[in-house]
Amino acid sequence: MAGLSRGVEMTSRPYRFGHILPLVLIPFATFAAMSAFQVLKHIFWPNITIWGSHIHTAIFLTGVAAVGGFVACRYLEARSLLAHIVESSGDAIMGITLDGIILSWNKGAENIYGYHAGEVVGKPVSILLPSDLPGDVSNILDRIRRGEQVEHYQTTRISKDGKKVHISLTVSPILDATGRIIGASSIARDITERKEREEEIKQTNGYLENVLENSPDAIGIVDEHGKFIKWNKMAAELYGYSFEELRGKSGFGLYADRDELVIMLKDLRRQGSVKKREMLMKRKDGSTAPFEISIGLLQDREGRVLGSVSVGRDLSEIKNALIELKASNERLSGEIIVRKRAEEEVLRLGRQNQLILDAAGEGIVGLDTAGRVAFINPAGAELAGYRIEELIQKDFHQMVHHSRADGAPYPVHECPMFESLTSGAARRERDEVFWRKDGTNFPVAYSSTPILEEGQIVGAVLTFRDITVRKVALEQLNKYRDHLEDLVKERTTELATANERLTCEIEERKRAEEALKLLAYSVAHDLKSPAIGIYGITKRLHKQFKDVLDDKGRNYCEQILKASGHIAALVEMINVYIVTKETRPLFEKINIREILTMIKDEFSSQLTIRGIEWFEPDSDIEIMGDRLSILRVFRNFVDNALKYGGERLSKIWIGHEETESSHIFSITDNGKGLKVVDAEKVFELFERHETSRGIEGAGLGLAIVKEIAKQHGGLVWVEPAAKKGTTFFTSISKNL
Repeated sequence: MAGLSRGVEMTSRPYRFGHILPLVLIPFATFAAMSAFQVLKHIFWPNITIWGSHIHTAIFLTGVAAVGGFVACRYLEARSLLAHIVESSGDAIMGITLDGIILSWNKGAENIYGYHAGEVVGKPVSILLPSDLPGDVSNILDRIRRGEQVEHYQTTRISKDGKKVHISLTVSPILDATGRIIGASSIARDITERKEREEEIKQTNGYLENVLENSPDAIGIVDEHGKFIKWNKMAAELYGYSFEELRGKSGFGLYADRDELVIMLKDLRRQGSVKKREMLMKRKDGSTAPFEISIGLLQDREGRVLGSVSVGRDLSEIKNALIELKASNERLSGEIIVRKRAEEEVLRLGRQNQLILDAAGEGIVGLDTAGRVAFINPAGAELAGYRIEELIQKDFHQMVHHSRADGAPYPVHECPMFESLTSGAARRERDEVFWRKDGTNFPVAYSSTPILEEGQIVGAVLTFRDITVRKVALEQLNKYRDHLEDLVKERTTELATANERLTCEIEERKRAEEALKLLAYSVAHDLKSPAIGIYGITKRLHKQFKDVLDDKGRNYCEQILKASGHIAALVEMINVYIVTKETRPLFEKINIREILTMIKDEFSSQLTIRGIEWFEPDSDIEIMGDRLSILRVFRNFVDNALKYGGERLSKIWIGHEETESSHIFSITDNGKGLKVVDAEKVFELFERHETSRGIEGAGLGLAIVKEIAKQHGGLVWVEPAAKKGTTFFTSISKNL
């Protein structure tokens, strides 16, 4: 162990050459003495041989001694330089035994840990360990004994004043001349400041992430290519798309009006931001809604655009309210003075609601665990009448929420927003007051949400808005509602009478449907057998006597065959319609690709001969439904397209979309198409549009499709194209 102590001893004193001078002079003195002796021997004792040495031996020994002295000099110089480097390093460098005893301690170690070398040399290194890492040193020394090196190991130690120090530690084994491990050298770098900065950044990011996710507005962030990299919860709720559905996709597809989008992008590039621009946006379910859009560019310090952030607010409810108020105003126009006053009130409320919309803005405040303001946005500071710097690190409750509406003190332990800091529960209050700097108050609605980090409450985010205008508007609406209730009472008697008439009509319609069903059974029974008989007899007559009959007779036979066949087909369609209405469907899992393959094979000859292209979805689609009924739906739609598409028909598309509750299938062709008037009637019994002239059919196919869609909890409709073609739609419920 003494050898290890000497090997790792730290000193900053440079080596003095005076110590090595005797080692250099001794060989030269030896050489001189031996040379003198050889001269005297040759003069006085020429025949005597003493020691058997000669001058070459002396020269050789002298050279060896000189080289040894030079090497020793260089070794001591290098050792002195290494000790000086270690002593002046800013890192903590120490030598320790395999038992964990400190042998050396440099200035860097004194600066980092606060101990002088005399206080720690000879003591166990475990004096630096925090209580939560009792086995840290033993684990490291176990690795050193195995010959391993510990590199850049981040851990903590305790300084002399009891403070925790974050370090990056590198420990290497020390070997003796035989290669045996006799100790370890440790180099520690203080990374406390870096760790504290990382923690501050993490906490700030937590605040911002919480603000983003709890914002009442839809917020999306895109990169420089316009691809989504962030999408908050409110955006997913308002638009219907989750972030995973939009990740890496362009946000331009959400804009319904492309021209308005182009104008807005030009303004954004020119001004760097767009504020409160009303745009029509598309939702996932295909619907559109008005939104108030604000966009700002995200740029680095050199001005390069990194992306943009978009904030959207759904205006649908306010727009609908304005439309309803306007409609009410139009209905009441021209009536008595009371109604005129109500109309003026509605218009005034409409203007007030528009003002509320234009001036909408929320305050956002971040609180630490003591309720002090960590950050507040400009809108929040403006609502409270303060500058931002006047509120930072101030108790938010004492500044703006210290009293109730009547001026009575509001104890902090009764404050709902601070319950989030103590219990971790989110709170939402719709009617309280905040106090401005000038002593006045204003009504607010606010929500308080805790910020959690590893299950611990580290703060809260508060959002609030001034609801003064809303409260006034509600009072006026209540007055108007009372007036409308009086008008509703006047209409009650009329509605009751109309309801009685409607009930009678429903009963009559039920009786008519029952009679129609009986008639259909009778027709199916009484017509089918005679029609089949006529068809068979006429066919035999035509076959056996076609040589006897003249052209006129053969023509009559063909007409009879065609008419009787049509009657049989009509009866069969009536049977199918009755079975469809009366038979309970058998629901099972159906692969639509299999159904479409059967339909395509059934009509393959017509598709090939007429050169019609067929398009269907690439993906597998599975639904719950009655297999035979679903087959009839697609067969009827495709048969209609082939029958009535005309010569211009060249393409048939099968489409599929989904909503939360339904599968929606579409069959589109580019044929003759339908008029809008015909489109409203084609699903009625025995209804055929004008393009069916000269084409066989019973007028029941689409009525059967309508009945099947109804049994499957869905609807059926048709959309004629503007110039050519037709698209039939049917929806199938997902809840069968």
